[in-house]
Amino acid sequence: MYATVPSQAARTPAVCTICLRKPEPVINSDAVTCPSSRSLPVVADCYVASVAAGSIGGLGHFVSSRFVSAIRKCSAVLEVAVAGTAGAAPLVALVRSGTTDVKQNAAAALANMAASADNKAAVAAAGGIDPLVELARSGDSVAKEKAALALYKLSSNADNKVAIAAAGGIDPLVQILSSGTDVAKEKAAAALWNLADHDDNQVAIAASGALGPLVELVRNGHAEAQNNAAAALWNLSVNNENKAAIAAAGGIEPLVELLRSGTDVAREQAAAAIWRLAFSADNQIAIAAAGGIEPLVELVRTGTSVGQQNAAVALRNLAVNDDNEVAIVAAGGVGPLIQLMRSGNDAAKEKAAVALWNLSVKSEHKVAIAAAGGIATLVELSRNGTIGAREQAAAALWSLSANNDNKVLIAAAGGIDSLVELLRSGTSASMEHAAAALGNLAFDESNQVAIAAAGGILPLVQLVRCGTDVAKEKAAAGLGNLAVNDDNQVAIADAGGIAPLVEMVRCGTTTARQNAATALGNLAFNQDNKEAIIAAGYVDV
Repeated sequence: MYATVPSQAARTPAVCTICLRKPEPVINSDAVTCPSSRSLPVVADCYVASVAAGSIGGLGHFVSSRFVSAIRKCSAVLEVAVAGTAGAAPLVALVRSGTTDVKQNAAAALANMAASADNKAAVAAAGGIDPLVELARSGDSVAKEKAALALYKLSSNADNKVAIAAAGGIDPLVQILSSGTDVAKEKAAAALWNLADHDDNQVAIAASGALGPLVELVRNGHAEAQNNAAAALWNLSVNNENKAAIAAAGGIEPLVELLRSGTDVAREQAAAAIWRLAFSADNQIAIAAAGGIEPLVELVRTGTSVGQQNAAVALRNLAVNDDNEVAIVAAGGVGPLIQLMRSGNDAAKEKAAVALWNLSVKSEHKVAIAAAGGIATLVELSRNGTIGAREQAAAALWSLSANNDNKVLIAAAGGIDSLVELLRSGTSASMEHAAAALGNLAFDESNQVAIAAAGGILPLVQLVRCGTDVAKEKAAAGLGNLAVNDDNQVAIADAGGIAPLVEMVRCGTTTARQNAATALGNLAFNQDNKEAIIAAGYVDV
């Protein structure tokens, strides 16, 4: 491009063959530079001036491949100095009408430019999507690599996801999955991963026949291609029909194998795809049959933070199936999930808690979770976790508290105070879970006294008055159990509990009416309460 090679300090190149001018000296400093060649900042400076003067747009068919190659290598300049629609337009023109080599390099330059969020929109505004799609469809093998790379970079922009699909970009990307080079397949899978983060595109990508090639790429691609393909299947499996189609395409087995032997990132992506697929009852069975439970448990134990989280969610979904619940506990899943609640990040703790909730359905598992130290950890999480973690911990404690020994253990661990606090200040779901847990705990005579002493009666009464329908049902049941205690009968009446319970008998849900009637029946063992209940309009006591 330049007749002379610039020096390290001040560089004054010869006349540029593109803009036919001699640039001013460029001083090597902390300004935008490119480590690949000392001359590139000067080339880029020349390019910017040419763009501003409109030279390149008119001379695109004369531009040498070497010049465009130099520009596309200088990624820092393309992100910053050559920014906006004006900077993109000449490169877009070269993708449309340049020579083969120039098209390749211009597409790569646009990919580098699109590393900047603002430039993603600028490239699209300059009309860059259509020629890149065409290059992905009809270019040579290298051009397809560069076009797929550029479409991948552009497709992380929400508007571009729609625009690429509208331009017909999905079909050529899917075709590359089957017939492109290894590099092209990797980039095409990455582009489809981004594009699949859109509901309509999930349908279109599957309809274009992408599922089979993506599954094959998970099975036999190189490491980065496997990562991208697994991630694409993760996003595609948001769609319920795709969940079944991915399984029918043989996707479960290679994802499970990726859990076992992939890179850390591949294991993260495989676990994410599996947790989405495991929302399907049929897939829950198929994942277990493919041997997916053991590597998921191992990922909870030894994976990265993201891998642990994704594996915990996958186990949560798989545990909806009764046989899988048994298999996860048998595979040693309880201990790693409890450890994740202790030492994971906030998101991991929440996901581990909900997994344990699903694992605690069977009576023997309630015992196993308690024996592994899960109760104290859940109580601590219900007290000091994030809003979501407290909600899920309360749900797990609700399930565990159905066991009589666990009722004692939860109280001993300080669970009553934390559950009562959730009644006062938790989310609607937290209040429902906490009321249900306290209702179970109140079957124990000592806990009846402890719940009252912790101030649990008044928030239960308030929940009967103005909680969600589920919360009202659980709170009424809890008050009914507490009212077995003589002192609590008086305390519930003093807290204003009779009137809302009578109102619930009149107009609550079927379950709420039953629970309220039981509570009023227990309260009526106190004569003063009986008279107050009748005076409030309920005579069946």
